[in-house]
Amino acid sequence: MFFFGHLGEITDPQQFFREQEYIVCRGALVDQAINSVVDLYRTHIIPSKRKYFRQGSRWERNQMTLNGGVSNALLNPHSYERGSDGRFADRILKLVSTSAVRQTLSLISGKPVDFTLYQTMFFDHATTEPHQDWCYLDSRPNGHLIAGWMALQDILPEGIRFYVYPGTHRFVPHATYNQDADFYDPSPISFGIFKNFANEIRDYLASERPEMYAPPLQKGDIFFWGSRIIHGSTPGTDPRLRRLSIAAHFVPDGFRFGNLERDIIVPYYRERYGLRYAYVDMDNYSKKQNRGLVSRSARRLAGRVKRRLNAMWAGSGTEAS
Repeated sequence: MFFFGHLGEITDPQQFFREQEYIVCRGALVDQAINSVVDLYRTHIIPSKRKYFRQGSRWERNQMTLNGGVSNALLNPHSYERGSDGRFADRILKLVSTSAVRQTLSLISGKPVDFTLYQTMFFDHATTEPHQDWCYLDSRPNGHLIAGWMALQDILPEGIRFYVYPGTHRFVPHATYNQDADFYDPSPISFGIFKNFANEIRDYLASERPEMYAPPLQKGDIFFWGSRIIHGSTPGTDPRLRRLSIAAHFVPDGFRFGNLERDIIVPYYRERYGLRYAYVDMDNYSKKQNRGLVSRSARRLAGRVKRRLNAMWAGSGTEAS
């Protein structure tokens, strides 16, 4: 592994991250662990008719692109425990809990402690508007959350690339949460209550015109960033190219969880592969959201069984009721 950023190769990762609040780690993840996640995503998630929890905080079915990708990113796919969704979650947890990830978190943060995983997202053919994480989720006190964008495939210059604006971690928003607005908004970043922050960041970028850093990445690279730096993803020039990737958000032990405004209480935690993570019973929510689909599947299965029985018993003059 080696580290790099907009200034080239980095010899002191801790100092660079402290000064710039981002860093790229080359070759942190091994192919076998990546492939186990991607294979199940392709065979289970993409063909599925089920609703999944999305980046926009809605339960939705896959929104397919013309090039076979999914445009609505999965939110907290690590928090399932049953069936094939649970197997997919287990492979995500195994990937994000590797020693390379945890050691790098400790190295760049300068904190010789473990980190707790609070949120994951799985991206395919989606892009994200510029934002600062601490408006949505962060450590308490603020400024100590570290996230990692993990490339599960080669990310080409013409494709969807993760970016940061170096130096923008010094920008402190003055906006407030819009408590009178509807929570939901068509844009996953600009929910009604967060819209003031999104508008302020857009105005800041238009005024200051900082330079974007969006390097092409190799499969297995991790782009780490802090909660204050403005980041997002650029659509690229080739609409056929996707960005299979996982974003994982960590808070060092000894800090609470929340956002710019308040603490957020997480009632349940789990531990797997030595990694402590926030847990929500996604299986139970999924069951409620997909109740009709389960019923239709059961009816189709019953119909197939009935037809097979009728075929078996056709010669005897007996028919399944």
